[in-house]
Amino acid sequence: MIRRAQQFSKARVQLGPSGQARPVRPVPNNLRSSSFPTLQNAPCSSFSAARGFSWASSAPSSSSPSLPSFSRCQWRREAGLYHSFSSTALEGSKQAQKPKRRLFLKGVGAVLAFVGIAAAVDEGFRRCVQFWVLVLPMYGHYVYVDKISHPKRKKDDPADVAKPTEEERSAAFEVLHQRYSPIIERATRDMRGFYLKAAQICSMRDDFLPETYLKWTRKLQNEAPVAVPGLEARRYVAKQLGLKGSYDGDVSAVFSEWQDEPLGSASIGQVFRAKLRETGQDVAVKVQSPGIEHLFRLDIRTLKFFTSFAMPWAVENMNAIERMFESEFDYMLELKNMEAVRAVVLPSWGDRVKIPEPFRKYSTPRVLTMELLQGEKLVDGVRRQLRRIATVEGKDPVAYEEEQFEALRNGHIKARSPT
Repeated sequence: MIRRAQQFSKARVQLGPSGQARPVRPVPNNLRSSSFPTLQNAPCSSFSAARGFSWASSAPSSSSPSLPSFSRCQWRREAGLYHSFSSTALEGSKQAQKPKRRLFLKGVGAVLAFVGIAAAVDEGFRRCVQFWVLVLPMYGHYVYVDKISHPKRKKDDPADVAKPTEEERSAAFEVLHQRYSPIIERATRDMRGFYLKAAQICSMRDDFLPETYLKWTRKLQNEAPVAVPGLEARRYVAKQLGLKGSYDGDVSAVFSEWQDEPLGSASIGQVFRAKLRETGQDVAVKVQSPGIEHLFRLDIRTLKFFTSFAMPWAVENMNAIERMFESEFDYMLELKNMEAVRAVVLPSWGDRVKIPEPFRKYSTPRVLTMELLQGEKLVDGVRRQLRRIATVEGKDPVAYEEEQFEALRNGHIKARSPT
């Protein structure tokens, strides 16, 4: 093939009918071989008739009367190279590739259709897909900064002098934190479930998350978004307690009053204020979000898989959290614990400590009814006490509060009563 190409590169010039010069390819060696002995010195008409060529219409010049003017494609056909340059061959190749391309596109379309249908039907699968679509690009960006654009320097390695400094690495990561933190916050508030619980747990330690993430995860301790509207909560309570009119959310057979605005919201449920019809006592009704246990377990499974390759050091922590939630969804177990604590603590500390009384008659594994205690939130009470101590010691209340909370998070409790 190479020799043939070299032969074609040696073009000669012939005059056309208008007197203009044009290149003409010489006869290849394979046409001059012993296999065609009678054609080597044959006139043009004999050569043309023997090989079936159609000559160029231009008349030969006087300088080369016996040289035929072959077209370029005819020479290549005779040399065995025409098939590689033929447009017909190229079109045939394209036509052969079209069925494969169509098959590939059909396969991709079938996969996307399956994912879409499964996400629409199964809430757990939809959450799994939503998690990976959101997290994988972010994780890839963090890995790129950590391993490629701003790799960490090795100690005592002169070759690492050209790598970014620790300050440059921190600045690059801070850009990523500022970019992705709002996105993760919106997704956490929207998806709730275990993702919300994980954010609350991580916010309890300053060494788990960067400060950019801690700013909003700490707020989730007391500002968890509402997941179950009041009407849906009443329907669920009526169904759990076996009341008539559960579809309409009628709980008047048990509660003479019900406030649809929740008193508080947590990762797996919400607390509503109501009044018992039987005694007229104010109660707090803790309602578990419908189907939250199934979603929690799917979320934990997804996060465990993600941490297995993204943060291997956190796998054991995920296993411990999963074991902790084994009994988190059984409100009857929580009711038994409250009764046991009341039986132990109140006889000796009843004058200083109050523990709400649970009502077993109006409780199920998904609904817990207990006595409503008037008072402020624990965190608000702690802050009020800290401000009081700061005033007595002549310190700035805000700075003192931050100092004590920092000591509390680090395990060094220094706050004391002024009396």
